[in-house]
Amino acid sequence: MEKIKQFIKKPLFWIITAVVVVCLLIIIFSSGSNNAYDYIEIVRGRIVQEVSVTGDVQPIEGVNLAFEKSGRIDRVAVGVGDEVYRGEPLILLGVSDLYAELNETKANLESEEAKLAELKRGPTTYEIGVKESEVEEAEQTLANKYGSVVVTVQDAYAQADGAVRTKTAELFDGSKSGYTLKYNACNSSAENLANFYRLISENMLDDWREEINSLSASLSRSESLEVLDTAKDNLTTINQFLDYIGDTLTVGCELTGSTVSAYRLKISTARDNINTSLAEINTLEQGIALKEVTLNKEEREFDKLLAGASEEELAIQQAAVNRAEASVDNIKAQIEKAILRAPFSGKITKVDAERGEVADAYKEIVSVISESGFKIEVNIPEVDISKVEVGDLAGVTLDAYGNDVMFNAEVITIDLAETVIEGVSTYGAILEFKEPDERIKSGMTANVDIVTGAREDVVYIPQRSVIQEDGRKFVRVLKDEEVEEREVVLGMKDSMGNIEVKEGIEEGEKVVIFINESR
Repeated sequence: MEKIKQFIKKPLFWIITAVVVVCLLIIIFSSGSNNAYDYIEIVRGRIVQEVSVTGDVQPIEGVNLAFEKSGRIDRVAVGVGDEVYRGEPLILLGVSDLYAELNETKANLESEEAKLAELKRGPTTYEIGVKESEVEEAEQTLANKYGSVVVTVQDAYAQADGAVRTKTAELFDGSKSGYTLKYNACNSSAENLANFYRLISENMLDDWREEINSLSASLSRSESLEVLDTAKDNLTTINQFLDYIGDTLTVGCELTGSTVSAYRLKISTARDNINTSLAEINTLEQGIALKEVTLNKEEREFDKLLAGASEEELAIQQAAVNRAEASVDNIKAQIEKAILRAPFSGKITKVDAERGEVADAYKEIVSVISESGFKIEVNIPEVDISKVEVGDLAGVTLDAYGNDVMFNAEVITIDLAETVIEGVSTYGAILEFKEPDERIKSGMTANVDIVTGAREDVVYIPQRSVIQEDGRKFVRVLKDEEVEEREVVLGMKDSMGNIEVKEGIEEGEKVVIFINESR
């Protein structure tokens, strides 16, 4: 003690004390100047999603198998005492009709896929050439129709001229200054109209002749249609003229019966010629209209071919492919349901089926017991059932051996209907141990972690670092001593409190997990 007192009195003690105090102050002030953030640096790694449940180990007595639908048994592949492996066919129903339907749906799928590929590929040079030829052919056909306009109108003029100046000429006296019937018609109104329309028809024929003489082979299409309309109007006028003459032909007055008959025959012949010309013009107009429609259609199809398939067309065809795929999958599923397979490796204890018999739906006809000896019965909460599938692997620990002893298991069945336990909907499931082990005993409590998904080489962060606010999900990223909010797209969660980040942050960035407000 005396030595300590003497040392304290020495200058060296006070120098050492001063140095220690200064160092402590530096540390305190240095820590106070740091940013008040706790963060992690983002790395890539593996994230595993698990569903954890607790269950009981039970002896596997076996399962009884039945078909979902009735059908005639085609093959019995096993007998009592046979050892079978998981997935091995046991009993098969006859499905020749389904295979025929499967071939049909496959052919339809190939057809729809070929159409989709064709739409994506676009037109070939050959297809463009063919469609271009079809357009040219339609254009030429339409041109030919228009090319016959002049000839048709000339023929119509000839028939009109013959009706007025040949067939009925002997019934009238006069010239272009005026015409009168050679007989008393006993019907002054009809007589006056006949004389008037004779003059109108004469002048109309002169004007029509001049128009026809001025026509050229290079008529536009609109001009051709106008020429046809004029011809129809003129022929209609001639028909009216012939009707008025017919009204004047009455036996008696100055005409004998034989004369009336002879005149009526000439008028009838003239009218037939005029109506034939009208019919030819109408047919030509209809033909032109039809060929116009055909040409427009061919041109639209050609333009569409050159433009390629639209997004809507591709989507429609993709939907057709999807429907065809669904049909194939549906038939395959029906075929698969016609096969009873061993749900696990084991031994056949019962076969109640013979070839040719009709198997009733849901009637148990074959039984299998497992060689693994034990199973785990668990109840999976409703919130997790959508993640679990038959075939998922699981890690199992038994309370009897602690967490250091791990067993492997696999989900083999999941109930379709729920079971309510203490007011909570759950779904029963059975897991089978992958390897037999003498340490496994009936009645043991099993802690089961079912692996429902895994992602390799992904960015992940602690779930507690994700902030949800006003419908947004974001994290705080520390960059250049500043904090910025970054929206993220999240993915799979694991049982360790981590969550995958698909978009928003990159490897190497710093994500704030805690802000120390007291600093």
